[in-house]
Amino acid sequence: LCDLSLPLAQYRPVMIAQNKLALNLCAAVGVKTCTIHLGNCIYEQKFPLAHYWELAEQALEELLPEAEKCGVILNVENVANPPSQAELILRCRKKFDTPYLGACFDSGHAEIARSCHKSDPQSAVYKAWGWLPEEEPRFDDLVPETVIPLAVTCHIHDNDGLHDQHMLPFTGVNQWERIIALLGRAPRLQCIQSEAKLHVHGNTLREAVSAFQKFSAMLEAERNKVQAVSSHASPETA
Repeated sequence: LCDLSLPLAQYRPVMIAQNKLALNLCAAVGVKTCTIHLGNCIYEQKFPLAHYWELAEQALEELLPEAEKCGVILNVENVANPPSQAELILRCRKKFDTPYLGACFDSGHAEIARSCHKSDPQSAVYKAWGWLPEEEPRFDDLVPETVIPLAVTCHIHDNDGLHDQHMLPFTGVNQWERIIALLGRAPRLQCIQSEAKLHVHGNTLREAVSAFQKFSAMLEAERNKVQAVSSHASPETA
């Protein structure tokens, strides 16, 4: 009931109320960002993709004033489901010119959007598109380039390119050098979160620490390169 593009009219007031409550709870405990999915399309009745996108924008029209009142940035996350594509995130950001709307870059979802076209029609993403009438699956190789410049927070995990496995970084097929190069230049980035499911994949804490130490070192090196270029380009001061 938290998806912004929820197409069931009788539940939309509850969805809006829940998300307003979430924003106020964040404010009450000093949390400055709140991440949400734009939507899914797993309903018995099939709706056109454009209808989901319109509903998501309507929800943002109601929620963004609440976010501003709470002082909490509302971040919409890229998901491989049709109503949560990077294209819609960019569209929303262009429509709502407010610092209280941001994005959450999800590395695992971006990889599925990039490479799931290699899968067969029985894959989860193909099935998600099957809920839409007269729509062919769309795959997007540019999710990092679209979402990371808007990102205030990000979810870090890996997968095999076909399934949302939430593995440790560097254990799947994610293009980490490409992603980290973009994150090192992300102008709004405030928060990096692990979404690796250690218990599912039998990882130890030592393995997790090692993976994220590698990630952090790569990100720090990228930020240092950006700073060095910026300092070199700036005029010298006396």
